[in-house]
Amino acid sequence: MTSVPRSTAAATTDRVLVALGGCGLLLLVAGTFLPWLRSGSVLRNSYQTVRIARRLSALGDGVQGVLTAAWPAVGVVAALGAALYVLGARRIAAVAIALLAVFAGTVAMLAMVLLPASESTVRVIPAGPVVTLGGAILALVGALTLLAWRRTEVERTQEEW
Repeated sequence: MTSVPRSTAAATTDRVLVALGGCGLLLLVAGTFLPWLRSGSVLRNSYQTVRIARRLSALGDGVQGVLTAAWPAVGVVAALGAALYVLGARRIAAVAIALLAVFAGTVAMLAMVLLPASESTVRVIPAGPVVTLGGAILALVGALTLLAWRRTEVERTQEEW
């Protein structure tokens, strides 16, 4: 039985993790542009939904106010995380992507749980939150695994020396 050199296995694992995280990021951002809410006969994406929520409710400066104020930055943070990875700051990119995935996944899950899904005039459309949550899960798994994989590879290399 032949063994694959460690560097080849590590490179293959890195590619798989990057692809997983990249697909997760794409799904996460794409899901924010899909319909999240139906208001009468109008479909609204997550950005329009957040804008309406801020206008119609007193979210203030609490946690909900901060979350809704930060929501429009989802695409920018995703692009920044991808750019950091490409530029070589892989750990920083993985942490940024993990934080973004937790944030976006939490918002998507809360939208599915808290918004009405009945046949009322205002109801949740699950396409956007489900795609966003799925992308967040993939991005989080990719980022955390990349962090863990890198650490174990460094430890293995140090043990060999």
